[in-house]
Amino acid sequence: MAASSKPTVFIIHGAFHQPAHFDAVKGVLETQGYEVVAPQLRTVISVPTDQLTAESPETKKTMYDDVDYLRPQLVKLVEAGKDVFLLGHSYGGTVLSELVTRELTVESKKAASQKGGVLGLLFLCAFMLRKGESLIPGTHKDLGSPFVDFNVSSISPW
Repeated sequence: MAASSKPTVFIIHGAFHQPAHFDAVKGVLETQGYEVVAPQLRTVISVPTDQLTAESPETKKTMYDDVDYLRPQLVKLVEAGKDVFLLGHSYGGTVLSELVTRELTVESKKAASQKGGVLGLLFLCAFMLRKGESLIPGTHKDLGSPFVDFNVSSISPW
């Protein structure tokens, strides 16, 4: 990253939030010269729950729909040579866990003599999963065990 440039901040909101919930953060970052991207997740729906049924298309979406929607946006930024810092809040951390792949990192891009790439990930009050893990087993353990097993030596987003 050039000394005079600032990374793009890519915010992934939680399940009970909208991008607008990060408007204050976005405003502060933008006044400091950062570009901020905060897209709406596909699984966060505005249909009243009393109108949803098991057959509603909205109930068939998964975190992979969010990943599939966000990845082209992230790739476009990286391919444009931008450095990107990602923030995932709450459920957004689950999406973030699957979104970033090794080839999008700034290290991989530099090794290929290319500019841009993902600089880092911030899990803000968020779920952090290993590749291919589901949120369900981590939150449905018996009460005698930890809510989430956290072993720093085994955590790697790649």
